[in-house]
Amino acid sequence: MLAAAAFGLLASGSDWACAGEGAPAVTRELRERAVETLRRTLREEERWVKVHAAEFLLGLDYPDDVEEVFEEELARSVDEPEYRIGIWRVLARAAARPEDRDSWTDKIRDVFLDPSSPDRLHAVESLAKLGYAAAGEGIEPFEKAVGGSDGRMAAYAGWVLVNSGVEGAEGRLAELLTSTEPGARMAASY
Repeated sequence: MLAAAAFGLLASGSDWACAGEGAPAVTRELRERAVETLRRTLREEERWVKVHAAEFLLGLDYPDDVEEVFEEELARSVDEPEYRIGIWRVLARAAARPEDRDSWTDKIRDVFLDPSSPDRLHAVESLAKLGYAAAGEGIEPFEKAVGGSDGRMAAYAGWVLVNSGVEGAEGRLAELLTSTEPGARMAASY
């Protein structure tokens, strides 16, 4: 919760996020406190809270310690379904070299492509958030997931198809906004 509040302050630039006219400016001191809150969250919190703090820090161009912390997380949780996907997603975002980013993204994609994987949904969500674009025959598994019965999987796979420039993908993703399945609506609106 604190990490999200800190991110909101930082992401707003010089004004409070969503604040009305006359809102106080984000001072240098407040910005530094918000960054320190995110860094403390990165060091002290557990699992997904740590993932989100790392992503906030990376998104705001404060990469210090993120990769090192998540290399340690990887060593502890490499075989832990779902959380390993979050770790790989952070390592992909933190990678300085495109080939390293691609290596982490390929690991996530391989989990999605395995229909027996217990963290397949987390994989496709992470691919979507990473801006993954499938090409050629690689598009077919995402097309299949869009037509499947899992609404959240369909939405995230649809997002990958949008990232991939597939014609009509935006419309199909938008249709999920009116799905009777709450999970599909939530994922599509994300």
